[in-house]
Amino acid sequence: MPVISVSDAVQNLAAGELVAIPTETVYGLAGRMDREDTLRAIFSTKSRPFFDPLIVHVADVDQARALSSDWPEIYDLLVREFWPGPLTLIAPKTSQVSALITAGLDSVGLRSPQHPVAREILRGVGIPLAAPSANRFGRTSPTRAEHVIQEFGDRVNVVDGGDCEIGVESTVLLARPLHEKWNIEILRPGGVSQKQIAQLLLREKIPFTIGRAHSVASPGHTAAHYQPESPVVIVDGDISDEEVKRKLKQIDHEVTQVHRLALPENAILAARVLYAKFRELSAKQAVIVVAKTEIHAGEDWQAVWDRIERAAILHL
Repeated sequence: MPVISVSDAVQNLAAGELVAIPTETVYGLAGRMDREDTLRAIFSTKSRPFFDPLIVHVADVDQARALSSDWPEIYDLLVREFWPGPLTLIAPKTSQVSALITAGLDSVGLRSPQHPVAREILRGVGIPLAAPSANRFGRTSPTRAEHVIQEFGDRVNVVDGGDCEIGVESTVLLARPLHEKWNIEILRPGGVSQKQIAQLLLREKIPFTIGRAHSVASPGHTAAHYQPESPVVIVDGDISDEEVKRKLKQIDHEVTQVHRLALPENAILAARVLYAKFRELSAKQAVIVVAKTEIHAGEDWQAVWDRIERAAILHL
């Protein structure tokens, strides 16, 4: 098995190789941000299109500031509260940041991960790491080392840091001043909720507006993403397995098995197990059915349902 130690990972990364590393969100396919050949290897290994930007993982806010040409003042408050952690901040980039990382845009996503192994690796390499999720583009992100091995076999070495605590990707946030307020755009919901961000700003008496927004500056912005091997179908209400099969057959998906994914009633626990369940329930000629109920309607569920809805091929 291609499992390596932290010290080997530091050595390999410093030499320009790729290594899958654990974070609290998902496992990332990491490579040093300052080598074009390494960055191209990330895209080719994942079969990732160059229009999808990469997040740069930093050890601390000083590294982040060095990569931003204009660090918004409000980011200092957000960093004090949520870094290290599952929050990615979009900021104007400096010339140090390759256009490959940013898909040619003038902004870059920056995050300081919380996982102790990721932090040890970042400190050891001493250079920020570009690290999208360690899976084929558009597929379900890995939350265990074995998932990375399922994706890439012996092609990618991985550091086993156990199961990811959060289980879905980081929240991606863009903040800009607007009419004496801060306009906070959640480009991708994730491990830090919109409610947590709003509560912080209210507590600190910062004038703001906040809401969801779509932007090509965020990684994983495509409508279809996070898809397991088996198709995912969302159902409202009581729909039989036979009806699900019939509807899928109408769109040229022949399935013989229907696997029902029962989500925990707690959103944090649901996020933690979602991707592992996607992989566990995937099988040849099977469909994964997820029922959406009133339990899942709260703001805390935004990240989970964002992933399920973009993984789904049908909503009944």
